[in-house]
Amino acid sequence: MTRRRLPLPWTIVLCLCSASGLVLLGVPWLTDNSSVEPPPGPAPQRLEVEPNALRAVQAALAPPASAKSVDEAALAARIAKLGDPALDVCLAMLCGEVEPPEFAEGTLDLPIHPLAIERREQILRAAIARFPAARRVTAVAHRAEQAPLDVQLVLIGVLGETQHPTALRTILELAEGFDPLHFERDFVVRPVETALSKQLAREPQLAIELRSRLKNAEPGVAMLAVGAAALVRSKTTAEFVASMLGRDERVDLSVLRALERMARGGRLVLEDDALERVRRVVTSPDPRLQRAAIDCIGALGDELCTDDLIGVLGGEDALLRNAAQRALTGIAGVDLGPLPEHWARWRDEEFAWIEEQMDAALEELEAPAPASVAAAVRDLSAHALVRPKAAAAMADALLRTQDEIAARVLLEGLVDCRAPVALPVIVAELESESEERATRARAALHALTGLDLPADRRAWEDALGLAR
Repeated sequence: MTRRRLPLPWTIVLCLCSASGLVLLGVPWLTDNSSVEPPPGPAPQRLEVEPNALRAVQAALAPPASAKSVDEAALAARIAKLGDPALDVCLAMLCGEVEPPEFAEGTLDLPIHPLAIERREQILRAAIARFPAARRVTAVAHRAEQAPLDVQLVLIGVLGETQHPTALRTILELAEGFDPLHFERDFVVRPVETALSKQLAREPQLAIELRSRLKNAEPGVAMLAVGAAALVRSKTTAEFVASMLGRDERVDLSVLRALERMARGGRLVLEDDALERVRRVVTSPDPRLQRAAIDCIGALGDELCTDDLIGVLGGEDALLRNAAQRALTGIAGVDLGPLPEHWARWRDEEFAWIEEQMDAALEELEAPAPASVAAAVRDLSAHALVRPKAAAAMADALLRTQDEIAARVLLEGLVDCRAPVALPVIVAELESESEERATRARAALHALTGLDLPADRRAWEDALGLAR
């Protein structure tokens, strides 16, 4: 029996396929699916909760629709009395990891009171807040350790509401574990910034802890902290923000813009080392950073950058020239236009006034007549380049005067001058025998620092780091 031979074209095709198969089998990168990304690490784990505690919390959250009212505080207290396992249940339910009750307590078909359903999240948060703060931080950290991102963000929000020394540190530890891409996403950044800002608003001195902890932080984490601090407008947080300059171009840009926003909110006094960090960037070779620094200096009203700003007016970059003109206008209190020679003439006139008339104005601060003191304060406050020296003289005069009107005028002048040298003197005024004088001193401190503290000298000294 004769074998049928395939036509030549089919023979060629089969040979090619066989050869290709051999090649495919012999070349691993074509056969082992290595183009697919390797599987990620361990999947996020959802922690189990204690079953009896889950049933008890579900029951507490399920008053029947027939109930006359829903007492949220009573329900939260009932849950908190169940003990630590109930805290884990509340956290899990808040994060959507366990199911809320479907029917009224003790039934399989009766509806739950609609207000209890509507206010369920508030009741859970109120119950969580009743547990000791240290226990809350520990429970949140444990649950968040292997949790997916959405759960971590909810738990970070709980930490923001928790007043405890380790809460801020725990928020940062969780954020440090994020994928760097997450720092580009608003839905991630916003809740973390909000949580951190709540901690800083409650205790501004935590900014010092932030500064030491973030020395070697990734840019994303550093920018999170800067954004959070900018939400809390105070001297302490602004100085923390300034301390973050010099790390990375993106961080620097974020820092300068944050500082400008904080300064635009009203007068804000900063120590000279914080201002010096910003001054150095005014001459940066990067035009974006330079423009942001110029805007920041203008908002802060820092008169020591006057020469640099006048120099920028003579440059070629129109955006930088416009920024420098705005900044000089903010410092001088008058707009002299875009020409550098006009601003140079103003500067020379300021120096001439300092040389010829400043000493007389300083002497008038000690005059017995309040009207003379007020005139001197007006003169000194009107000259930007003399403000640091004027502030020191006004502070001395405030210490010595017994006149209520003179004290009020001097406090107003110190606020206008925005000089750190005045802070200890104004803080001491909080102990004045005159209630009106103490009240005005507190208002001046709030205007200069952004802090909202009672009229208590020790509280202000602690917040501002002033040695008594």
